[in-house]
Amino acid sequence: SDPDDAEARRNAAACVDAYCSQITPDADAMSIFNEIAAFPPWLTHRLMRHRPIQRKLDTMVAQSYNAEVLVADLAVYIMIVVVYYIQAIASLDAREAALEVQNTKDARVANYRTYILYVCSAYLLVRQMTKIYRCMKLKLLVRYVSMWTLIDLSNAALLLASSIHIHLGTGDDDKVKTLYITTAFTVFL
Repeated sequence: SDPDDAEARRNAAACVDAYCSQITPDADAMSIFNEIAAFPPWLTHRLMRHRPIQRKLDTMVAQSYNAEVLVADLAVYIMIVVVYYIQAIASLDAREAALEVQNTKDARVANYRTYILYVCSAYLLVRQMTKIYRCMKLKLLVRYVSMWTLIDLSNAALLLASSIHIHLGTGDDDKVKTLYITTAFTVFL
């Protein structure tokens, strides 16, 4: 029927309400979300306001945060904090030394710690993109991609940009210092 028809929308909403009232706590969340995926967006938004659907969604989202992932996240963030601090100081020192000795801009800091930063930023990017993909697959991108997800994505992008500047020794010194400070701030968020 016509999606703009008010009576058809009321009937569909009543069917959705009846469907949601019959969801049991032991119902399979994935099958529920596969059924919901076929609904039009306006009806999906109505479904998301029902408490049983919200509980299932919260359960699905929380299941991905098992202990292994949390430990991996903790290890990555510890590596980022320690290695980034060391590399940022080394980069700033190399920039100063390059200007004093030769008055050139050869301030590269390329060592294994720089590659650790590359790996950590790639891990953070993949982690956040996987989360966004999962929400897109369930057609719930707007609801579950929060400000913190965007902060985490910007954190990974800033870390990658800082790592490139540290590795290559490029960029204006004042702008690079601002980048380093901004990256350090987002890491601590």
